[in-house]
Amino acid sequence: MKVTLGKYIKEYTERNRDCSCGEIYSVTNSKGFVPSIDYFSKEVYSKDISNYKIVLRGMLAYNPSRINVGSVASQNLAERVVVSPLYVVVEPNKKYLETEYLRYFLCSSYGNQQIKFLTTGSVRDSLKYTSLEKIEIELPSIEKQNFVVKVLDKLNKLIALHKEQLKKLDELIKSLFIEMFGDPVLNEKNLLVSHLERIVVLKAGKNLTSKDIHEKSEKFSYPCYGGNGIRGYTGKYSHEGNYSLIGRQGALCGNVQYATEKFYATEHAVIVAPTIELDSLWLYYCLVYLKLNQFQTGAAQPGLNIDILNKIKIPVPPLNLQNQFAERVTQIDKSKFVVLKSLKINLELLLKASINERLISEVKNNE
Repeated sequence: MKVTLGKYIKEYTERNRDCSCGEIYSVTNSKGFVPSIDYFSKEVYSKDISNYKIVLRGMLAYNPSRINVGSVASQNLAERVVVSPLYVVVEPNKKYLETEYLRYFLCSSYGNQQIKFLTTGSVRDSLKYTSLEKIEIELPSIEKQNFVVKVLDKLNKLIALHKEQLKKLDELIKSLFIEMFGDPVLNEKNLLVSHLERIVVLKAGKNLTSKDIHEKSEKFSYPCYGGNGIRGYTGKYSHEGNYSLIGRQGALCGNVQYATEKFYATEHAVIVAPTIELDSLWLYYCLVYLKLNQFQTGAAQPGLNIDILNKIKIPVPPLNLQNQFAERVTQIDKSKFVVLKSLKINLELLLKASINERLISEVKNNE
């Protein structure tokens, strides 16, 4: 049964007038409710918290400007906690709607489609409570809602397990690199050192308008790299081969991506093209561990200057050692591929699916 959400929720606006709740919480997209001081590592809230909102156990709160990236959570930590007045606090009618079912729905693909349609704001999209009320949701029985929540909780645990496996494999690669070559910044192995400009050419990619970037399809099959990784896909490519790409603008400038085969690099990515024989995989990890973001300039709009990058010193081990490292990384990558396949295909796609009768039926049949 599809219903309008506003019939089964109400906004909760009680304030912390007597300041009886002292600890301030933030709503995150990965850990739900967390103490604000832990999340930001400092106090970011005002001294006067009497206008802050109360969230009772079993209620839901979301950041109106970040709900589209999952900044929504149910409160199950205490009888009552306090959050910034910027948050919207929602009280579901527990007779008909389970809080966790609502949270999963708002994070689902169908929920996000409606949120995207309803969000407003000239500077940043924002989902007001009056807009939230207009969202349509499949509302099965409480028993079926609880069943879906139970299954999706299991999937979330599996996703967390797979991500932990990937983290450990990445740590294994880093340990292997340090074992063979040492920290590239400290150069404990006393390897031959060269300025980056003497072994590679750094050149920014080519401009590409947003209308030329699409979702992946048969027509648009070439990955398009910007400053922070893949932005989408295009119908043409600018490079072919194995290259490291350095993000040159924005808060994440200095991040390094590894592009293979045919791809397009925009002006926000710096292509690293070796001028001597280097193993491309070794070079990628060496650039990652050099922590290039430490060389960024500019506060309002951080960026990396190619002239500064060119003067960075980099240790250059013998080619045969580079190749040995790359061969071992390739073996580790095979394990990562297996984990990623399970994570992305079997788990995340199901977790992000719309919560509806079809999903309930499919999950029940596979239970």
